[in-house]
Amino acid sequence: MSTVLRGLEPQPRWVYWIRRAVVALAALLVLVLIWAIFLRGDGGSDEPTDPAAEPAVGETEAADAPDTSDTTASRACAAGDLQLALTSDATSYAPGATPTFAVTLTNAADSSCTVDAGNASVEVVVTSGSDRIWSSLDCAVEGAEGAERMLLLATGAQEAASVPWARVRSDATCSSGLPEPRAGTYHAKATLVGAESNDLVFTLE
Repeated sequence: MSTVLRGLEPQPRWVYWIRRAVVALAALLVLVLIWAIFLRGDGGSDEPTDPAAEPAVGETEAADAPDTSDTTASRACAAGDLQLALTSDATSYAPGATPTFAVTLTNAADSSCTVDAGNASVEVVVTSGSDRIWSSLDCAVEGAEGAERMLLLATGAQEAASVPWARVRSDATCSSGLPEPRAGTYHAKATLVGAESNDLVFTLE
Protein backbone atom coordinates (compact mmCIF):
# COMPACT_ATOMS: atom_id res chain seq x y z
CA MET A 1 0.00 0.00 0.00
CA SER A 2 2.80 2.39 0.70
CA THR A 3 4.04 2.08 -2.88
CA VAL A 4 0.67 3.07 -4.30
CA LEU A 5 0.35 6.03 -1.99
CA ARG A 6 3.80 7.27 -3.00
CA GLY A 7 2.69 7.28 -6.73
CA LEU A 8 -0.06 9.75 -5.92
CA GLU A 9 2.20 12.22 -4.24
CA PRO A 10 2.30 15.79 -5.70
CA GLN A 11 4.76 16.37 -8.54
CA PRO A 12 7.35 19.17 -8.52
CA ARG A 13 6.12 22.63 -9.58
CA TRP A 14 8.29 22.74 -12.75
CA VAL A 15 6.52 19.64 -14.11
CA TYR A 16 3.17 21.44 -14.02
CA TRP A 17 4.64 24.46 -15.84
CA ILE A 18 6.02 22.26 -18.63
CA ARG A 19 2.64 20.57 -19.07
CA ARG A 20 0.84 23.92 -19.27
CA ALA A 21 3.37 25.26 -21.82
CA VAL A 22 2.92 22.17 -24.02
CA VAL A 23 -0.89 22.55 -23.95
CA ALA A 24 -0.68 26.29 -24.72
CA LEU A 25 1.72 25.68 -27.61
CA ALA A 26 -0.54 23.01 -29.07
CA ALA A 27 -3.53 25.35 -28.87
CA LEU A 28 -1.55 28.10 -30.59
CA LEU A 29 -0.53 25.76 -33.40
CA VAL A 30 -4.17 24.78 -33.92
CA LEU A 31 -5.19 28.45 -34.18
CA VAL A 32 -2.41 29.18 -36.69
CA LEU A 33 -3.45 26.19 -38.81
CA ILE A 34 -7.10 27.31 -38.79
CA TRP A 35 -6.10 30.87 -39.81
CA ALA A 36 -3.95 29.60 -42.71
CA ILE A 37 -6.81 27.44 -44.01
CA PHE A 38 -9.17 30.42 -43.80
CA LEU A 39 -6.81 32.62 -45.84
CA ARG A 40 -6.40 30.00 -48.57
CA GLY A 41 -10.13 29.63 -48.87
CA ASP A 42 -10.48 33.40 -49.30
CA GLY A 43 -8.65 33.46 -52.63
CA GLY A 44 -5.14 32.19 -52.06
CA SER A 45 -3.63 35.64 -51.58
CA ASP A 46 -2.64 37.54 -48.47
CA GLU A 47 -3.36 40.89 -50.17
CA PRO A 48 -6.99 41.96 -50.73
CA THR A 49 -7.96 42.88 -54.25
CA ASP A 50 -9.42 46.33 -54.88
CA PRO A 51 -11.93 46.07 -57.79
CA ALA A 52 -11.76 49.84 -58.32
CA ALA A 53 -8.02 49.63 -59.02
CA GLU A 54 -8.47 47.29 -61.99
CA PRO A 55 -9.68 48.84 -65.31
CA ALA A 56 -12.79 47.42 -66.89
CA VAL A 57 -12.49 45.53 -70.16
CA GLY A 58 -14.03 48.40 -72.12
CA GLU A 59 -11.62 50.91 -70.56
CA THR A 60 -8.60 48.76 -71.47
CA GLU A 61 -9.73 48.45 -75.09
CA ALA A 62 -10.32 52.18 -75.29
CA ALA A 63 -6.84 52.92 -73.96
CA ASP A 64 -5.22 50.56 -76.49
CA ALA A 65 -7.25 51.80 -79.45
CA PRO A 66 -5.28 53.85 -82.04
CA ASP A 67 -5.88 57.55 -82.43
CA THR A 68 -8.11 58.06 -85.48
CA SER A 69 -8.44 61.84 -85.23
CA ASP A 70 -6.93 62.47 -88.66
CA THR A 71 -8.21 63.97 -91.88
CA THR A 72 -10.41 60.93 -92.57
CA ALA A 73 -12.49 61.73 -89.46
CA SER A 74 -13.43 65.26 -90.54
CA ARG A 75 -16.05 66.35 -93.02
CA ALA A 76 -15.10 67.47 -96.52
CA CYS A 77 -15.03 71.18 -97.25
CA ALA A 78 -17.89 72.48 -99.37
CA ALA A 79 -17.83 75.44 -101.75
CA GLY A 80 -19.46 77.67 -99.14
CA ASP A 81 -16.78 76.83 -96.57
CA LEU A 82 -13.85 78.16 -98.59
CA GLN A 83 -12.66 81.59 -99.60
CA LEU A 84 -10.14 81.65 -102.46
CA ALA A 85 -7.75 84.49 -103.24
CA LEU A 86 -5.64 84.52 -106.40
CA THR A 87 -2.45 86.56 -106.72
CA SER A 88 0.56 86.54 -109.05
CA ASP A 89 4.24 87.30 -108.62
CA ALA A 90 3.96 90.28 -110.99
CA THR A 91 1.38 92.34 -112.83
CA SER A 92 3.31 92.49 -116.11
CA TYR A 93 5.64 89.95 -117.67
CA ALA A 94 8.40 90.66 -120.16
CA PRO A 95 8.83 88.35 -123.18
CA GLY A 96 9.99 84.93 -121.96
CA ALA A 97 8.99 85.54 -118.34
CA THR A 98 6.52 83.02 -116.99
CA PRO A 99 3.81 83.91 -114.45
CA THR A 100 3.43 82.05 -111.15
CA PHE A 101 0.06 82.21 -109.45
CA ALA A 102 -0.60 81.75 -105.73
CA VAL A 103 -3.96 80.38 -104.63
CA THR A 104 -4.73 81.07 -100.97
CA LEU A 105 -7.64 79.16 -99.48
CA THR A 106 -9.27 80.04 -96.15
CA ASN A 107 -11.73 77.99 -94.15
CA ALA A 108 -14.56 80.45 -93.44
CA ALA A 109 -16.82 77.83 -91.87
CA ASP A 110 -17.59 77.40 -88.17
CA SER A 111 -15.92 73.98 -88.04
CA SER A 112 -12.87 72.27 -89.45
CA CYS A 113 -12.99 70.42 -92.76
CA THR A 114 -10.71 68.58 -95.15
CA VAL A 115 -9.88 69.53 -98.72
CA ASP A 116 -7.54 68.26 -101.42
CA ALA A 117 -5.40 71.22 -102.44
CA GLY A 118 -3.20 69.23 -104.80
CA ASN A 119 -2.38 70.13 -108.40
CA ALA A 120 -5.09 67.77 -109.64
CA SER A 121 -7.80 69.63 -107.70
CA VAL A 122 -6.89 73.33 -107.73
CA GLU A 123 -7.62 74.78 -111.16
CA VAL A 124 -6.35 78.06 -112.53
CA VAL A 125 -7.80 79.14 -115.87
CA VAL A 126 -6.26 81.89 -118.01
CA THR A 127 -8.50 83.67 -120.51
CA SER A 128 -8.34 86.57 -122.90
CA GLY A 129 -11.81 87.93 -123.55
CA SER A 130 -13.91 84.89 -124.46
CA ASP A 131 -10.84 82.88 -125.49
CA ARG A 132 -9.84 80.13 -123.08
CA ILE A 133 -6.05 80.14 -123.19
CA TRP A 134 -4.89 77.67 -120.58
CA SER A 135 -5.98 75.53 -117.61
CA SER A 136 -3.76 73.98 -114.99
CA LEU A 137 -5.83 70.79 -115.21
CA ASP A 138 -5.31 70.27 -118.95
CA CYS A 139 -3.32 67.10 -119.56
CA ALA A 140 -2.76 66.60 -115.84
CA VAL A 141 -0.90 63.37 -115.08
CA GLU A 142 -2.77 61.20 -112.59
CA GLY A 143 -0.62 60.18 -109.62
CA ALA A 144 2.09 62.75 -110.39
CA GLU A 145 4.00 64.34 -107.52
CA GLY A 146 1.89 67.02 -105.87
CA ALA A 147 -1.30 65.85 -107.58
CA GLU A 148 -2.88 65.15 -104.18
CA ARG A 149 -2.46 67.28 -101.06
CA MET A 150 -5.01 66.56 -98.33
CA LEU A 151 -5.38 69.35 -95.78
CA LEU A 152 -7.28 69.57 -92.50
CA LEU A 153 -8.30 73.22 -92.16
CA ALA A 154 -9.42 74.57 -88.82
CA THR A 155 -11.80 77.51 -88.72
CA GLY A 156 -9.99 80.55 -90.11
CA ALA A 157 -6.94 78.53 -91.21
CA GLN A 158 -5.22 79.42 -94.48
CA GLU A 159 -3.13 77.42 -96.93
CA ALA A 160 -1.49 78.46 -100.19
CA ALA A 161 -0.84 76.56 -103.41
CA SER A 162 1.58 77.66 -106.10
CA VAL A 163 0.55 77.22 -109.74
CA PRO A 164 3.06 78.15 -112.48
CA TRP A 165 2.09 78.87 -116.08
CA ALA A 166 4.61 78.10 -118.79
CA ARG A 167 3.05 80.78 -121.03
CA VAL A 168 1.58 78.23 -123.44
CA ARG A 169 -1.88 77.50 -124.78
CA SER A 170 -3.63 74.25 -123.88
CA ASP A 171 -6.94 72.42 -124.19
CA ALA A 172 -8.64 69.46 -122.54
CA THR A 173 -7.62 67.05 -125.32
CA CYS A 174 -3.89 67.89 -125.16
CA SER A 175 -3.78 69.11 -128.75
CA SER A 176 -0.34 69.93 -130.14
CA GLY A 177 0.69 72.83 -132.36
CA LEU A 178 -1.53 75.38 -130.61
CA PRO A 179 -0.54 79.03 -131.18
CA GLU A 180 1.40 80.76 -128.42
CA PRO A 181 -0.37 83.46 -126.42
CA ARG A 182 0.38 86.91 -127.76
CA ALA A 183 1.18 90.08 -125.88
CA GLY A 184 -1.85 91.65 -124.24
CA THR A 185 -4.09 91.65 -121.21
CA TYR A 186 -5.14 88.39 -119.62
CA HIS A 187 -7.41 87.26 -116.80
CA ALA A 188 -6.93 84.37 -114.39
CA LYS A 189 -9.32 82.76 -111.94
CA ALA A 190 -8.91 79.84 -109.52
CA THR A 191 -11.54 77.29 -108.51
CA LEU A 192 -11.59 74.51 -105.91
CA VAL A 193 -14.55 72.25 -105.02
CA GLY A 194 -16.88 74.82 -106.56
CA ALA A 195 -15.44 77.85 -104.76
CA GLU A 196 -14.11 80.65 -107.01
CA SER A 197 -11.41 83.25 -106.49
CA ASN A 198 -11.24 86.87 -107.52
CA ASP A 199 -10.56 87.82 -111.15
CA LEU A 200 -6.82 88.47 -111.52
CA VAL A 201 -5.70 90.79 -114.34
CA PHE A 202 -2.12 90.80 -115.70
CA THR A 203 -0.33 91.55 -118.97
CA LEU A 204 2.13 89.77 -121.20
CA GLU A 205 4.59 91.96 -123.11
